[in-house]
Amino acid sequence: MKKVILILLASLGCLQTYAQDTIQAKFSVVDACDGDEVVYTNTSKVPTKFGGANYSWTFGDGGTSTAAFPTHVYTLDNPLAGQRYQVKLVVQSKSIPSEKDSVIDFVEIFPNPDATFTWDVDNKGNTQDVIIASQATTNPSNFYQWNLGGVLKSNDITPTFLHADAKPFLDGKDYNFSLLIKTPEGCETTYTTKFNYNPLSVEDIYVERNLVYPNPSNGEIKFKEALTDVVVRNFAGQVVYETNASIDHMDLSVSNGIYFMTARLNGQAVSQRLQLK
Repeated sequence: MKKVILILLASLGCLQTYAQDTIQAKFSVVDACDGDEVVYTNTSKVPTKFGGANYSWTFGDGGTSTAAFPTHVYTLDNPLAGQRYQVKLVVQSKSIPSEKDSVIDFVEIFPNPDATFTWDVDNKGNTQDVIIASQATTNPSNFYQWNLGGVLKSNDITPTFLHADAKPFLDGKDYNFSLLIKTPEGCETTYTTKFNYNPLSVEDIYVERNLVYPNPSNGEIKFKEALTDVVVRNFAGQVVYETNASIDHMDLSVSNGIYFMTARLNGQAVSQRLQLK
């Protein structure tokens, strides 16, 4: 029995020695985001007796490399969906005769979030709240960071900046309005647009109740005097009609409901509630 055990131990020792004396292809890689540089860590074993080795990589997207420690940038076929790539490493000794080994592993490339958005101003007549009119991504698992003018900030998915806070930015000047989104996988995108809004000052607006006729109307509206800078908004504050020209009537092709018009009459800011039926 002792003889059998000794033979087994000797065999295991030979196998271990053999394993240590042969080429072993091995590498590690960390999943990454679309467009980021992926770093491959080559941990292959090449005994000195082989005088070094040549490396051949295929990255699963048509890309290849012969570097010992390569990097590679993946571009997703669909920027909105992640993709898994099969990576193969072949290690071949420089000795003659040569010896080689290969290994296959996978890397996951995650999509970057789409941070595009549009903004609007909810004009309620005496207050103007800055609202998000549309945004491409609203996944609650993401991190959101909104920034208006470098001062107003929010981590809400879809924030509203109230008039009391937004008022300093309602002066017609250009301000950066940005959104950064970061996914649980660490992929992030920042989108920046221009914010520029100059409402008629609340103090300047004069409510002229008999400014238009008929009111209610079917959309064909006349003015008692010519108006300029006419802006009509729906109940949500979205602009449905706008002109800087001097006009004495307008045709609104909109759905029935309540609308709010601001304009200038002889240099005076005026407003009028409209009802379409």
